[in-house]
Amino acid sequence: MKGEFVEENNSVNSNKEQKIKEQFLDEAFKKVEIKHGIRKTDEKKSKKITYEKKFPKLCILLIIIAIIVWISINYVPWGYIKYDTGSSEMELSINRDLILSNESGKAIDTNVSKNITNLFSKPYYLGLSTNDFSDTPKLAENSIIVLIVLCILITIFWAIDKIFNFSAEIFIVVHFVITTTVIVPCMFIILSVSKFVGAQILIYYNSHFITAKILTVAFPVAFVLIILGFVTIRLIFTVIKIDFKEMQKLLKTGVTETMTFR
Repeated sequence: MKGEFVEENNSVNSNKEQKIKEQFLDEAFKKVEIKHGIRKTDEKKSKKITYEKKFPKLCILLIIIAIIVWISINYVPWGYIKYDTGSSEMELSINRDLILSNESGKAIDTNVSKNITNLFSKPYYLGLSTNDFSDTPKLAENSIIVLIVLCILITIFWAIDKIFNFSAEIFIVVHFVITTTVIVPCMFIILSVSKFVGAQILIYYNSHFITAKILTVAFPVAFVLIILGFVTIRLIFTVIKIDFKEMQKLLKTGVTETMTFR
């Protein structure tokens, strides 16, 4: 009985080894045949990727940011100056187009107005001219218009795609190109107001040349626009990264995607 059990056990082990060898040889032959084009691979199964063409919510966020920028340009002081007149300290706000105002709302003395204006005249110790308070707001507003137009184009393309149902590749590429273009007006806004940030450094560097005794100087709008500009660019890069990853997935699989809408 014991001998029969051993023989049976050896027979089972031998059969298992034989099957493993056969499977190994079969797979090896298949790989060789596939490599030389004799056999077409059947192991690779096509995978379906679901690419969701979501409503471009980013556009709504960008339009909200554009509205905040527009309000800042027109209603937030472009400059704030506190200086010593000799007899007292005076605080003034410089609005768009170099319009001076104070908290009391009273008329500003002509000499005071002249002293402030001279800060933005030759030899430009602050690096700013009187034209910067009119040209820069205009440039920023034009950039806002371009930003809003691009957001509208993205939304229109999404609506058109719901009718014609473009392929995932076309949808991602067009969305990628338009979204990337949004960076341009944001950079224009940041670069156009950067000179106001530089002016805060120059006011202290050239203080011994300036006759008016400046106690404090600040340019609020410049900082607001720069922060919003960088926030927008950060959001854009996030969307670009997502589009890039989705395109990589499609290129790796090389299959037709199933489209869904939300």
